[in-house]
Amino acid sequence: MTRNDILELKTREKIYSIIKEKPGICVRELQRETGLAIGQLSYHLSLILKADIIKEILNKRFRRFYLININENEARILFLIRRKNVRHIIKLLIIKNKITNSELSKKIKVSPQTITWYIHSLENFNLLNKEAKGNRIFYSLKERHEIQNVMEKYKEAF
Repeated sequence: MTRNDILELKTREKIYSIIKEKPGICVRELQRETGLAIGQLSYHLSLILKADIIKEILNKRFRRFYLININENEARILFLIRRKNVRHIIKLLIIKNKITNSELSKKIKVSPQTITWYIHSLENFNLLNKEAKGNRIFYSLKERHEIQNVMEKYKEAF
């Protein structure tokens, strides 16, 4: 089947359009957006995936979907910034350049332990610098301009 054959069905065209609008979307969010049962959605996603129109990126328990031509670095960044609190942390890091866990906790209004969990996610994706000054640890973004560009490019997706 060709790309046009696959996307000829309105259901698959709708799925494709949502992924195009919201790169990095997860299955449950796609399910809510389409109104499809999970089995139906999985079936249509598998056909679109086999046709190399979209791709999925797995990370632990999350499956996120992107158009096939997305840059791997953009996909990596989008994977994280689809989450509201991570996006908020990144915005604060862009504004302040360097910030501590406790400052992030106060600004976002979540516990320091929760901030630590999000920080580990950013570190696992190699997006943070860590700098110790005395008994305080300051965090900054490694790829600040790249992250800013991705956030600007896909701002309508959030």
